[in-house]
Amino acid sequence: MTWAPQEAQKTVYEILELDLVLSGLVTGVFDSASVPQDAEFPYITIDPGSFGDRSSHTHRGFSTEMTIHVWDQSENLGRKRVQKIQKEVDRLLHTVNICIEGWNIISLRQSLCETFLDSDNITIHGVQRFKLLLGEA
Repeated sequence: MTWAPQEAQKTVYEILELDLVLSGLVTGVFDSASVPQDAEFPYITIDPGSFGDRSSHTHRGFSTEMTIHVWDQSENLGRKRVQKIQKEVDRLLHTVNICIEGWNIISLRQSLCETFLDSDNITIHGVQRFKLLLGEA
Protein backbone atom coordinates (compact mmCIF):
# COMPACT_ATOMS: atom_id res chain seq x y z
CA MET A 1 0.00 0.00 0.00
CA THR A 2 1.33 3.42 -0.92
CA TRP A 3 1.49 6.24 1.64
CA ALA A 4 -1.48 8.55 0.93
CA PRO A 5 0.13 11.94 1.70
CA GLN A 6 3.10 11.26 -0.57
CA GLU A 7 1.00 9.84 -3.40
CA ALA A 8 -1.55 12.70 -3.22
CA GLN A 9 1.12 15.38 -3.60
CA LYS A 10 2.88 13.41 -6.35
CA THR A 11 -0.37 12.99 -8.28
CA VAL A 12 -1.38 16.66 -8.03
CA TYR A 13 2.15 17.68 -9.06
CA GLU A 14 1.98 15.45 -12.16
CA ILE A 15 -1.45 16.76 -13.17
CA LEU A 16 -0.26 20.37 -12.95
CA GLU A 17 3.19 19.79 -14.45
CA LEU A 18 2.00 17.79 -17.46
CA ASP A 19 -0.89 20.01 -18.57
CA LEU A 20 -0.02 21.87 -21.77
CA VAL A 21 -2.30 24.85 -21.13
CA LEU A 22 -0.95 25.40 -17.62
CA SER A 23 2.67 24.88 -18.68
CA GLY A 24 2.15 27.68 -21.21
CA LEU A 25 1.20 30.02 -18.35
CA VAL A 26 3.89 29.20 -15.76
CA THR A 27 7.62 28.53 -15.77
CA GLY A 28 7.35 25.55 -13.44
CA VAL A 29 5.61 23.62 -10.69
CA PHE A 30 7.60 22.97 -7.51
CA ASP A 31 7.30 21.45 -4.08
CA SER A 32 7.13 24.39 -1.67
CA ALA A 33 10.40 23.24 -0.07
CA SER A 34 12.39 22.97 -3.31
CA VAL A 35 11.95 26.15 -5.40
CA PRO A 36 15.18 26.88 -7.30
CA GLN A 37 16.87 30.17 -6.39
CA ASP A 38 16.74 31.26 -10.04
CA ALA A 39 13.08 30.33 -10.64
CA GLU A 40 11.44 32.76 -13.05
CA PHE A 41 7.95 34.14 -12.47
CA PRO A 42 5.19 33.09 -12.68
CA TYR A 43 5.45 29.69 -11.04
CA ILE A 44 3.44 27.37 -8.80
CA THR A 45 4.34 25.73 -5.51
CA ILE A 46 2.49 22.88 -3.79
CA ASP A 47 2.24 22.64 -0.02
CA PRO A 48 0.82 19.25 0.96
CA GLY A 49 -0.49 20.47 4.31
CA SER A 50 -1.20 18.13 7.17
CA PHE A 51 -3.17 14.93 6.89
CA GLY A 52 -5.84 13.89 9.35
CA ASP A 53 -7.09 10.39 10.07
CA ARG A 54 -10.54 9.64 8.59
CA SER A 55 -10.44 5.89 9.19
CA SER A 56 -13.38 3.73 10.14
CA HIS A 57 -13.42 0.29 11.74
CA THR A 58 -13.10 -1.33 8.32
CA HIS A 59 -11.17 1.12 6.11
CA ARG A 60 -8.29 3.56 6.38
CA GLY A 61 -8.91 7.13 5.31
CA PHE A 62 -7.23 10.54 5.28
CA SER A 63 -8.23 14.15 4.82
CA THR A 64 -6.10 17.17 3.98
CA GLU A 65 -6.28 20.71 2.70
CA MET A 66 -3.58 20.84 0.04
CA THR A 67 -2.46 24.40 -0.75
CA ILE A 68 -1.43 25.58 -4.23
CA HIS A 69 0.49 28.88 -4.40
CA VAL A 70 0.91 30.99 -7.53
CA TRP A 71 3.73 33.54 -7.54
CA ASP A 72 4.13 36.38 -10.06
CA GLN A 73 6.01 39.65 -10.43
CA SER A 74 4.60 41.05 -13.65
CA GLU A 75 4.38 44.79 -14.14
CA ASN A 76 1.04 46.30 -15.16
CA LEU A 77 -0.88 42.99 -15.01
CA GLY A 78 -1.94 43.24 -11.39
CA ARG A 79 -3.71 40.07 -10.32
CA LYS A 80 -5.03 39.18 -13.75
CA ARG A 81 -2.32 36.67 -14.71
CA VAL A 82 -2.35 35.00 -11.28
CA GLN A 83 -6.13 34.63 -11.45
CA LYS A 84 -5.90 33.13 -14.94
CA ILE A 85 -3.43 30.54 -13.60
CA GLN A 86 -5.69 29.85 -10.61
CA LYS A 87 -8.61 29.27 -12.97
CA GLU A 88 -6.57 26.62 -14.84
CA VAL A 89 -5.52 24.93 -11.59
CA ASP A 90 -9.16 24.77 -10.52
CA ARG A 91 -10.18 23.37 -13.92
CA LEU A 92 -7.53 20.67 -13.74
CA LEU A 93 -8.23 19.49 -10.25
CA HIS A 94 -12.00 19.40 -10.75
CA THR A 95 -12.27 17.90 -14.24
CA VAL A 96 -9.42 15.39 -14.40
CA ASN A 97 -10.19 11.89 -13.14
CA ILE A 98 -7.56 11.77 -10.40
CA CYS A 99 -6.18 8.36 -9.47
CA ILE A 100 -3.93 7.88 -6.47
CA GLU A 101 -2.40 4.42 -6.32
CA GLY A 102 -4.05 2.34 -3.61
CA TRP A 103 -6.58 5.04 -2.67
CA ASN A 104 -10.03 6.19 -3.75
CA ILE A 105 -10.76 9.90 -4.05
CA ILE A 106 -13.91 10.49 -2.03
CA SER A 107 -13.94 14.24 -2.57
CA LEU A 108 -11.67 16.98 -3.97
CA ARG A 109 -13.06 20.50 -3.75
CA GLN A 110 -11.60 23.97 -3.71
CA SER A 111 -12.22 25.53 -0.29
CA LEU A 112 -10.37 28.86 -0.73
CA CYS A 113 -9.13 31.04 -3.57
CA GLU A 114 -7.55 34.44 -3.01
CA THR A 115 -4.89 36.77 -4.40
CA PHE A 116 -2.99 39.50 -2.61
CA LEU A 117 0.12 41.67 -2.80
CA ASP A 118 2.92 40.01 -0.84
CA SER A 119 4.79 41.87 1.90
CA ASP A 120 7.57 42.85 -0.54
CA ASN A 121 5.01 45.06 -2.39
CA ILE A 122 6.13 43.49 -5.69
CA THR A 123 4.97 39.88 -5.72
CA ILE A 124 1.37 38.93 -6.44
CA HIS A 125 0.59 35.80 -4.43
CA GLY A 126 -2.34 33.53 -5.23
CA VAL A 127 -3.48 30.92 -2.71
CA GLN A 128 -5.88 28.05 -3.40
CA ARG A 129 -6.80 25.35 -0.92
CA PHE A 130 -8.27 22.06 -1.99
CA LYS A 131 -9.89 19.76 0.55
CA LEU A 132 -9.06 16.16 -0.32
CA LEU A 133 -10.70 13.10 1.23
CA LEU A 134 -9.12 9.71 0.53
CA GLY A 135 -10.27 6.19 1.33
CA GLU A 136 -8.27 3.01 1.10
CA ALA A 137 -9.01 1.14 -2.14
